[in-house]
Amino acid sequence: METTYRRILTPGLIDAPLKLQLLLLFYRHPRYCGDSRSLSEWLREEPWAVMESLEALFEAGFLGCVESSGRTSYRLEPSPEHWDTLEQLVIYYDDPLWRDQIYELLRQADRERQFRVSLAMPYERAYAG
Repeated sequence: METTYRRILTPGLIDAPLKLQLLLLFYRHPRYCGDSRSLSEWLREEPWAVMESLEALFEAGFLGCVESSGRTSYRLEPSPEHWDTLEQLVIYYDDPLWRDQIYELLRQADRERQFRVSLAMPYERAYAG
């Protein structure tokens, strides 16, 4: 049971500290619906990084989005396959000892994500022009 949350701490799902921070924020404020600009100000993070993380969490099935007045706002809307795992992640995150393990898994996922991006870069450059 204690390792179920590990399934979402992988490249392509939750693989960066900002994604975890955003997901926890939405979980703790389930009625919140915000755009990248307001979240950027709230979290004091770069707007492009917040926007990129929100889009990735949407594509991974954790957030839903609403278009209004030319802005995209996001809200917590995990797919059924992620809901129980997300709840378990939040429970373990609240325990300081487990939180350390969560951040270690997150660092590993982040390194793997960065490695995959670096491998894709030469391929993209070769076919871009």
